[in-house]
Amino acid sequence: LLSQSDKMLFSKKIFLLPAITLLLLTRVASQSATSESYKLSKDDWTYEENATTGDISGQLIVSHDTPFSPQRKYIVTLIKLNWFAAYAFCEQNGWSLVSIESAAEQFQVQNYINYFNLESSDFWTSGNKLADLQNFRWGYNGSKFSYTNWAMGRPDNFMGGQHCVKLLENSLKWDDDFCENSHHFICQMDRNSSNNYTPPYE
Repeated sequence: LLSQSDKMLFSKKIFLLPAITLLLLTRVASQSATSESYKLSKDDWTYEENATTGDISGQLIVSHDTPFSPQRKYIVTLIKLNWFAAYAFCEQNGWSLVSIESAAEQFQVQNYINYFNLESSDFWTSGNKLADLQNFRWGYNGSKFSYTNWAMGRPDNFMGGQHCVKLLENSLKWDDDFCENSHHFICQMDRNSSNNYTPPYE
């Protein structure tokens, strides 16, 4: 949580569409997160004030009351971060990097991405094998994969260093990749969360 003085760094405007709330985030400074620090500076981000309704030129699109998932709300980002920074970004905002633990959840995420015509991008998930470099899990120490949707020939652990899982552009099937690479990413939140998309700077 930010102090009262920190709140002055942020402004917000929420645009309502039928069954959709867009919360637009714009990057105003360079990325400060690294694979060593796992942190993002709060000074790097501000809420966009002057976007038009339906505009996705901002950086954060929120599925607030949409039917994509009865259990979760999804937040897709148009910024690109490495896996560590993406994980930290979601956590700092009271969310988590997306986990896909069933065919139903895969379908929900695909529908969400396709709805906004963003399928031409790769997206980080929380999948990784950083804990032991052998078993893929959700989050740092979460459950091992029970459901998978790997692209053909994946995971291939190219050059022995691909430990994080992304959704491939277009097919949205899974691919292992170098965690240091930068991609768009998807955060998630339980629909019953008390956060309810009130920015966690209050």
